[in-house]
Amino acid sequence: MTRQDEHGSKVGYWVLAAAILILVLYLYGQTNTTFLYLLSNGLPPFVALLAFSAAGLTLRITWTNRADRSSKVWLGYTMGMLLWFLGETTWAVYSLVLGIPVPYPSVADVFWLVGYTPLLLALLFQIWPFREAFSTGRFAVLLAFTVVLIVLVLAILVPPSMEGEQATTTFLVSLAYPLLDVLLLGLAFLSFAFFMKGTLWRPMLFVTAGIILTTSADMLFSLAVLGGTYYNGHPLELLFHWSYLAFALGFYIQLKHAQRLGRPV
Repeated sequence: MTRQDEHGSKVGYWVLAAAILILVLYLYGQTNTTFLYLLSNGLPPFVALLAFSAAGLTLRITWTNRADRSSKVWLGYTMGMLLWFLGETTWAVYSLVLGIPVPYPSVADVFWLVGYTPLLLALLFQIWPFREAFSTGRFAVLLAFTVVLIVLVLAILVPPSMEGEQATTTFLVSLAYPLLDVLLLGLAFLSFAFFMKGTLWRPMLFVTAGIILTTSADMLFSLAVLGGTYYNGHPLELLFHWSYLAFALGFYIQLKHAQRLGRPV
């Protein structure tokens, strides 16, 4: 194991410790509603900032020009994380500064939904130069996997929306998140499968894990909102926090690799 790998492993342990600490805080919060409210609304901007900072630092090191593929990739990751950070911050301002219930959908949802575009582009730019290396069979499997997930999302979310009197906008936004997550997940799996034997396999492992956690969290959040069971401090929020930690770790590993080589692969 190289010194670089050892350093990445140590950071991984710190990230794991942070994930466990957040879990413990949420368990305690279930017995203290005031603390839970502050934790639920105040913590997300900080974990989102970690992911944005790690992506931004990598962009700073690897940026050359707008036509460079690696620059486009890390600009996409950075802009996506920035928009999600702004979404988390907006939610926190609604709750902790203005002291009013957060509407759904809200301005925060605009930041979150728009943030999917640069993230999708980042993954596309990452794998596009190598598209000819993917076999037709592998692409067919990925397409079938994506279609199955989309059908599953619709099957899970549409029936609850029909049972209650949900506003059209609320239903569409609740559906948009997991569907966009599925698109991200499909591209992430494709990228991870291609780079599995290269230097990008560890960063993509954690980026893919972050997307999986985000997808699961969005599905549960949409179900909770449509079912009227969501509340500030709901345990499903742990998945959102852990997803940001996974993104941050993946970006950080690539950052250290970029520092060692001068620019990423």
